[in-house]
Amino acid sequence: VESPARVRLEELVDADLGGSPTHQEQHDDDTAGDAFEVGGGGGPQTAEGAPTTKKVTQSRRPNYFACLKIDAPEVVAAVARLQRSLVEFDPRLDAALQPLAALHLTLATARVDSAEAKRRLGEILADTAPALLAHHLGDLAVCLTLEGVGTFSARGHVVYVEPQEQARLQGLSNALYDALEAAGIETAGRRAQNRPHVTVAKLSRPLARTVGYFDESAWRAHGFGPTTPFGQQAVDGLHLCVAGSLGDDKTGAPPTGFYETPRTYPFATTPSADDDAVVIITRVSTPRDAADAVLADLNNDDDVVVAIMRGTPGSGKSTLAGIIEAAAAGRGLAAVRVSADDDVWCDGVFDASALATAHAACQRRARDALENTKCRVLIVDNTNCSHRECRP
Repeated sequence: VESPARVRLEELVDADLGGSPTHQEQHDDDTAGDAFEVGGGGGPQTAEGAPTTKKVTQSRRPNYFACLKIDAPEVVAAVARLQRSLVEFDPRLDAALQPLAALHLTLATARVDSAEAKRRLGEILADTAPALLAHHLGDLAVCLTLEGVGTFSARGHVVYVEPQEQARLQGLSNALYDALEAAGIETAGRRAQNRPHVTVAKLSRPLARTVGYFDESAWRAHGFGPTTPFGQQAVDGLHLCVAGSLGDDKTGAPPTGFYETPRTYPFATTPSADDDAVVIITRVSTPRDAADAVLADLNNDDDVVVAIMRGTPGSGKSTLAGIIEAAAAGRGLAAVRVSADDDVWCDGVFDASALATAHAACQRRARDALENTKCRVLIVDNTNCSHRECRP
C-alpha cells in the first residue's frame, strides 16, 4: 500500500543507508573503492570563494563468494515459471531476473585485493570447507528442499526462494565466516541476521526508481506463495566464485553461464568402497542404457548387482527400476525389487508415521533377497537423497 507513512519510511531508510544495498547478496554489485574527494563546479563554496571539498567513501563490497550451486532441473524449471510470472506482471522486470544458469545459494562473502589474500582465501577454504560441509550437512551429501517465495526489506527489492534446511545452512555460513575472519580475511557483507536463500530476481537502483518494488500479487496470481514446493537440490560441494563474472571462463572452455569458479571444495569423505565393487551411474541417455549399465558387470554365475535408485519423488526412479527388472528377466536373471513405499502408502494415502518401520522392513527384504534366494539383481527403489543413506 502506497501510504504517506510508507513513502516517508522509504525516504528515511534511503537517507540512513546512503543508498547501500539492503540485502545479503551484495556480491552481485562488485564495485568497490577507497575514499575519494569530489568538489568544484557549481557546488557550495567557502567564505574565501573556493569550492568545498566533500569526502565520499564507497563501501568495500565483496568480490568473492562461497556458495552452493543450484542446478537441479526441477528447481530450475520452477524458478523459470516464477520468473515468467514476474515478467508477465511487468515486462520491465525482465532486467531484474537472475540468469537460470547462475542460480546459487550464497553462504559467505569476502573482499580480497592482493594475490596473497586470494591465495590465503583459497587455502583457508581448502582446509575448512570439506569438514564444515560434512559437519553441518551430513557425512557425504544432502538434498536441500527449496520451498516458498519471499522478499527482502520493506521495499521488496529481492525475490528469493528459501531452503527448508535454514538452521543447518545458517550454522554452516557462520562457521565459514568465523574461519575466514580468524585468518584475517575481510568478510565484507556479513549480516547479523544471516538467511541463506536463492535469489530469483533483484531490482537494481535505477530499475527500483521506476518500478518501485516487487508486488507479490505478481506471483500469487500464478499460484506461488510461502509454501510452494520448488524441488530438491543435491549438494556436491562448496563453490568459490568471483562476483560479477557471469559467463566468464578464463580457462578457454565455453562459457557455462555460471560465475567464474576458481575452486570447488567437495565433502570431506567419500564412499568407503572398493572401486571395482561400486559403480555410480549419473548420466545416461535413455533408461534402457541405464539398465544395460547396471547389468554389464554380471560376468559369471556368482556375480550379484545391487542397483540403488536416487532421486526426488516423481523423478522416474520406479519407472527406471521397472525397466531394470524387465531387462534382467529378459536375460534370464532373477531380480528382486524392494521399496519402503510398499509400507507407507495405503489406498493412495501416505502414512508418514510408518516411515521408520517401512525402511526397516525394506532393509530386511533386501537382506533376505541376497541371503535366501538366487537373486542376481537387487533393486532398491527409494529416494536415497544422501550418499550416507545408500552406502553398503
